[in-house]
Amino acid sequence: MATLLTLGFIATLTGTTRYPDVDEQLSVMHKRISELESTAQYAAAVELAERFVELNAQRDPPSKWWKTSDAKRRLTLLRGFAKLSRDVQVEIAESGKLTAQWRQASRDGEYHRAVELAREQYSIRNRLLGDRHGHTVVSLHILANSLQRAGQLAESELLGRRAVVLQGEVRGRSHPGTLASRQNLALLRHDRGETEVAAREFAEVVVESREGLGPAHPVTLVSTNNYCLALLDLDALDDAATLLENLLPLCIEQGGEESIYTLTTRDNLGLVRHARGQLAEAETMFRHNVESSVALHGANHPYTVTKMEHLARCLRDRAQLDSAESLANDAHRRATASLGADHPQTIRTGRLHAEILYASGNHRAAEKQLRVLAKRFDTARRVVTHRDLERSHFDALNSPHPLLAACLARRGDAMGAWVHLEASFARGLRDEVERRQARPLLPAERVEMLKVMSELDRVEKRLRQLRSTPESESRSEAIATTQADRQTLLARAVALDAQLASRYDGAHAGSASIAQIAATLSKGTALVAWLSLPAAITASGGSSGGEHWAFILLPDGSAHTIALAGSGPSGRWTEEDAQALDDLRTSLRRTDGTSVRGVGLTRKPRSDLSSTLASFNLTARTVSNHFLVPVTKLLAAAGIETIVAVPSGALATIPIECLDDELTVSYVPSGSLYAWLAGRKPATTKGLLAVGDPVALPISPGQRSSLGALPFSRGEIQAIATLNKDSSTILVGERATEPEIARLARTGMLARYRYIHFATHAVVDEVEPLRSALLLSAAPDNDPISRVAAGQEYFDEWLTAREIRQSWKLNAELVTLSACQTGVGSGAGLLSFSEALLTAGARRLVVSQWRVDDRATAFLMHRFYDNLTTRSLEAPEALREARRWLRTLTNTEVAERTAEFTGQAVGPVPADKHPFSHPYYWAGFVLIGR
Repeated sequence: MATLLTLGFIATLTGTTRYPDVDEQLSVMHKRISELESTAQYAAAVELAERFVELNAQRDPPSKWWKTSDAKRRLTLLRGFAKLSRDVQVEIAESGKLTAQWRQASRDGEYHRAVELAREQYSIRNRLLGDRHGHTVVSLHILANSLQRAGQLAESELLGRRAVVLQGEVRGRSHPGTLASRQNLALLRHDRGETEVAAREFAEVVVESREGLGPAHPVTLVSTNNYCLALLDLDALDDAATLLENLLPLCIEQGGEESIYTLTTRDNLGLVRHARGQLAEAETMFRHNVESSVALHGANHPYTVTKMEHLARCLRDRAQLDSAESLANDAHRRATASLGADHPQTIRTGRLHAEILYASGNHRAAEKQLRVLAKRFDTARRVVTHRDLERSHFDALNSPHPLLAACLARRGDAMGAWVHLEASFARGLRDEVERRQARPLLPAERVEMLKVMSELDRVEKRLRQLRSTPESESRSEAIATTQADRQTLLARAVALDAQLASRYDGAHAGSASIAQIAATLSKGTALVAWLSLPAAITASGGSSGGEHWAFILLPDGSAHTIALAGSGPSGRWTEEDAQALDDLRTSLRRTDGTSVRGVGLTRKPRSDLSSTLASFNLTARTVSNHFLVPVTKLLAAAGIETIVAVPSGALATIPIECLDDELTVSYVPSGSLYAWLAGRKPATTKGLLAVGDPVALPISPGQRSSLGALPFSRGEIQAIATLNKDSSTILVGERATEPEIARLARTGMLARYRYIHFATHAVVDEVEPLRSALLLSAAPDNDPISRVAAGQEYFDEWLTAREIRQSWKLNAELVTLSACQTGVGSGAGLLSFSEALLTAGARRLVVSQWRVDDRATAFLMHRFYDNLTTRSLEAPEALREARRWLRTLTNTEVAERTAEFTGQAVGPVPADKHPFSHPYYWAGFVLIGR
């Protein structure tokens, strides 16, 4: 875990600054004004503050703008206080004294005590002065910051977003206090596991603080350090190292060799060394940092505990397991004492200790530790955010359940192992689906939520459009105004989430029992999942390729676990085994051919894929022997022919069909969600909505460009429509617009379709999966620039996953996204479009795992729908048959179908007997749901 700083914490640890000449006089006066304030001597404070403003204005060179403006603002506040009654003056002065107590509690690492003090101060000032008063706004920032350090991230975000808005209104967007609040919000998202988003927000603060405050200002130093940590988590080691090495001299200049700034930067450089495998150097740096932190903060301070974590991980990776275990145990004990058993940092240190115990072969002790953490984990995850889906990031980073499942599997408790593995799967997604479907919002709540999110979408679209226009003063002002509007809407959205959570949180049923999941499995169907542990936990036992398990749940309720063997001695996993997995993933995601349904792709000759088929099959056979053959042997003995797979472990991004095309496979984010879907009534809807062949595609929102045409998508839509016996709505070409889709959603028409099919380009946002988009045609009367200038609503031709999630209400049996990477996402079960469509009410989805070929996709989809409608096959079998059919097509058959779809005779590449035999063409689409 990275060393993370908040500006409030920095303020409690920073010493006085040396003031030369006039600065010294200003410092003395500033201190005296504070003393007068603390004793409610406001008249005298006003007199001195007036002299302070005059002297500050005469300073040469002039003081930084925020010091000048703050001095004037302080004078105005003091004049206001001087007019209040004596009783109110005294109460305000007393509230000011709480700041020193808060600072001391924070300095001592007593974060929960700091929250109490900050809450008391904010309550007094809010009651006496109102929520928009400068003193109240500062107290709000302090309270949000204190809650963040105490691990109460959900409440911290609620107050922190309001603090950003009010700081911007009262003090200005570029004021140090406003920037501090913004960087703390970015830090909160990082703590929650939203690393990519946090990195982007850190970068924005770094740029603004460096330009406005200077490279050595505390806000700049802290935000740059935290930005580097986000880069580390994203494996951008060179960028992080360069920034930190340039930052170190500034930190020394600001506070000295042993200051909080210097210590933090050196600790982060140690993390760079560790990530690069320079373990001896990293250990030396970490040991020095632990000693310095103990001297600076004390051994029990949470900041010191973080340093101990870093050293313990380094020792573990150097195979010094006894020392690592002792240190990790000490860190966990100290975190529990200072922060409480439910604090996220306590959970994290406890899991680290359990990992080291596991690596040492002390599996019983690891299990005991993990059982305790598992009981605490639900409480911890509920306080990180009010939003179910965002908890998935936190779950992926901190959940003790997967390792506990491995411990139980080791001692033969297959049922217990399944319980904990299931608890780690897509919990946030399952909670979100249940909340929206089984516990829908009240009408007024739904209206308010849609209003806020629609306004937020419009603001973000406006912001993207403004950023694409030429540089100008008016553009900069418009961007600043729009950013302020966005912060206000985000604050409203978080407040609404908090309000709804007060009604719904804790009302979820949680993970379904294993017996309940098994009861929903039909005869001949098994639920299968995989669990992979990294080499860091297993390398000490000789397994440099990690450790892997398979989990099987049969319809009779019996649970099974299989310890999968690698190719090394005694079945250990080797680096070569891990490389085979990487090679297989790379082969499947290669871009081929003339037209693919994605953005920014390069052209490769088809022969490039055909020539590698033999190599691919060899690698696939190796992976299958390790991961699938042991499973299929058990399934065959039980008479199982159909697999419901949870994408997990080493096979999370590899379609099982690539390893064994004899199996009928569908996918679910979790067994609990599968059971929940099984309980839904069958769809009674009819008809088809088919959208495709868009024109004037935007390569970025509002920016039209000549993306590659999809000549087969129109034929795909028309061929599917002819198979549908009920009424069809066909939107192709210029009719395939975002306003038309929005109209169908707004009027409730989308809920009338049994099948919904999109055949278009897609763009995947790996930073924020819900911003992934299907690209549609430009509406003829939708000029983004003029509409933005007029403040009107407009559509940017990007139909995002978030727009689907917030405004669609479906009753569809099947939604198919016949485009590139529509099943890709991040986090535990967070699958961008998949998540959005499941929460909107879809029962089954067909989505893609990589960038797909236009022609092969059109043929596959036509065959798939033909199997569904004409042959009346169930969806898993219909897709399986379509894949096998596509891969066996000959050159002649491909030429004939090409002519049918396009009206033109286009010959295939002569060298290939079966041009679509490579799994790249036929294995990319998977079925999600029941």
